[in-house]
Amino acid sequence: MSGVFISNNAPPRIGLNQYARNGLSPVAEFQNMIAERVGYAVRVRAKMAWRSPGQIWSGSATQIPLSSASERTRWRFAAHAAPYAQYLFVRFWQARQSSGTAADCYSRLRVADSSGTLIGDAVRHFGSSGSGANDNPYYLGDSTIGLADTNEDLVEIPPNAAYFGTFADFNYARLVAACVWEVAFDPNTDEGYPDVGAGSGSPIYDKDRADAATMINKQWAYGAQPLWHWSVDTDAGVRTLAGSDLSGSLTQSIGEFTLSATGTVSTNPPTFQATTALETSTGSTVSVSWPAHATNDIALLSAITGSSTTPALTGAGGSGWSWITAAGSAGQYLHVWYQRASSASMDTVSVENIITDGWLIGAAITTYRGCGTSGSPVNVSGGNGLTATTSLSAPGVTVTTTLDNTILVSLVGVSTASNAATSFSGWAHSGAATSVTERLDANASGADNNVTLAVTTATLATAGSAHNFTATIADSVSSAAILLALKP
Repeated sequence: MSGVFISNNAPPRIGLNQYARNGLSPVAEFQNMIAERVGYAVRVRAKMAWRSPGQIWSGSATQIPLSSASERTRWRFAAHAAPYAQYLFVRFWQARQSSGTAADCYSRLRVADSSGTLIGDAVRHFGSSGSGANDNPYYLGDSTIGLADTNEDLVEIPPNAAYFGTFADFNYARLVAACVWEVAFDPNTDEGYPDVGAGSGSPIYDKDRADAATMINKQWAYGAQPLWHWSVDTDAGVRTLAGSDLSGSLTQSIGEFTLSATGTVSTNPPTFQATTALETSTGSTVSVSWPAHATNDIALLSAITGSSTTPALTGAGGSGWSWITAAGSAGQYLHVWYQRASSASMDTVSVENIITDGWLIGAAITTYRGCGTSGSPVNVSGGNGLTATTSLSAPGVTVTTTLDNTILVSLVGVSTASNAATSFSGWAHSGAATSVTERLDANASGADNNVTLAVTTATLATAGSAHNFTATIADSVSSAAILLALKP
């Protein structure tokens, strides 16, 4: 291996009429110029994978979303790494929180590969005071950090491969803008950089020209800058129209294009199929196998953890899951994902234990049949962290369905170090839902904490308020609760 010197200064154009002469031998100085320009294009002109300029003020009103106590997904992007890319760096611009609550605000970029496997995170904290927001640019904070693993060591991205990034802010943080760029391998001949050390009068071989041609061809094919990005500030701002919501015909014009579709909604509500046991672990992950299911069945993966950070899903069955929501507080959080079965034998999924160090996490999968066979199966969802009580009313927030014949799924999780593993009884529904049935009520004890997970279903025949599920808890404990309505 030999190092290759690449100047960060933009080089002048090569005078082709001076060096490219028909019928004459190649000139060493010309070869060095070509090699240096190719190396400059790869090393210095690295690709910016994502950029969001953000907005601050419009008509005397701030355009930055107000603070949120829970995790909030902000932006997503997909990129194809340049063939010589090694690292990703991100620059965050953050505003002061608007809640007035003293908290450790932070934002995160999480990057995964095409299989959904976590590559690394970039996390930046901004302030812990409870001061109100001042969204003038003077008060914005910015910082730059590289994509890293759990030990905070830089991780290499897969060169010439797809990767997917998700921005989120946590604990009242307010992310304003961000940009993400690739950093190429250090310039040396082992990484493919053409040598720039041809001496005056020395021969120029085929390989010398081939090295430069190979690198620039790869860079030209896969190293181009993205032309534009489109995004909304929060998931709630996404405009959607799902085919499974259609009843009758739909016609919508977008510019010169007209979209039309015809669909129906089933008059039969989805039905519960099966559940796993509550799987627990104090290690780095907990693995959960699918219970009985068929193709197109919907699986809900529920995990009760001690962290608001969304766990990574890995293992043979780690890809294909879509995160729905999370809820909780005070060190106990319930996270829920869904996936539509593509076969009758789906692979086991592993859920990341964010805390480890002896902390017990629990996870389970329940399956449902009769949902739409495309698009999201979730009509509405809501979640909440509930204070300690023996009389549960969950989730304690308004959840209103927009479709008839939905199946309501109540998920309640407990993770506490101060109480024994608990249980639930006497499930009922405070509204019009019928056929209230407990599907899972399981608990486990660990050295540092105990976990409990309960899943209950009911049928709501007419669209409207889904109200709360009520139950008695054996111990007075706080809990994390989520209510979902699955579409027919």
